[in-house]
Amino acid sequence: FGVDEPEEQRVGCYVAEGLEHEGGVERGAVLLLECFGELPFGPLGTRHPGDAVFQVLVRLFIRGEVDALDELDEMEAVGRDDQAGHVALVLQGEGGFLEGRRDGLAVAEVAEVAALAGYEVRLLDIEQARLEDAVERIRNHLERRVGKGTLSDAEVRAALERIATSTDYGVFADCQLVIEAATENEQVKRAVLAELIQHVPADALIATNTSSISITRLAASTDRPQRFIGMHFMNPVPAMKLVELIRGIATDEATFRAIRAITEKLGKTAVTAEDFPAFIVNRILLPMINEAVYT
Repeated sequence: FGVDEPEEQRVGCYVAEGLEHEGGVERGAVLLLECFGELPFGPLGTRHPGDAVFQVLVRLFIRGEVDALDELDEMEAVGRDDQAGHVALVLQGEGGFLEGRRDGLAVAEVAEVAALAGYEVRLLDIEQARLEDAVERIRNHLERRVGKGTLSDAEVRAALERIATSTDYGVFADCQLVIEAATENEQVKRAVLAELIQHVPADALIATNTSSISITRLAASTDRPQRFIGMHFMNPVPAMKLVELIRGIATDEATFRAIRAITEKLGKTAVTAEDFPAFIVNRILLPMINEAVYT
């Protein structure tokens, strides 16, 4: 986009008018969000006024400094280079989530997708038998894909070699990302997260795979709410492209960009959801199911 386009000119006029009456660049930036929506670095209204990106956007849209667009492009490129391709994916299957229920397959399926994408995966659960069952599920599914001609034997071997299992949280000591995927019970997830933060690096990112629980509340169970985010995979994970990314109230933009880059490397399509009950997919799906049941 550019400031010479008619839509952006109208936005600039609107924000300038708002500044004249509201008094302050920061307020003008919020007005910009209201009439322009999503920007390259996410909603402007989620950024802090002291943020370097915020200041560049203010220069571009409010002060009309067209040169700021080049600076914005450079900052976005640096952000991608810093975040993509340097994250070790770790999966958490605490709380019996690897049992034989349909939703219990999600942990193994996310591990499978991550390993195929080239990530080193460390899969943790409360019992070794469950971990062995998860790896066997992954192996069986990958071998079926070999039979269909969509994977080679070499790709399967390489993916399986990237998956390590453990029942000890200490295996997470050098990890950069943890995806917690405990059973859909807030108290169980809180207990898992409270234990987890004692074993991961201080700068590690934490994501939770949940379909409905508040990301903000779960983030409060950790020591890093700014580096905590929701990452809701759809079942079956290997086949379904959509992943809902949900910011908590404190999730920072660097965390969001990093998780979005990882989601894309997994071959998935990321969609941003607000931290409301059931997010997007289930907020639409469940009322439809209820309507069908009572029709």
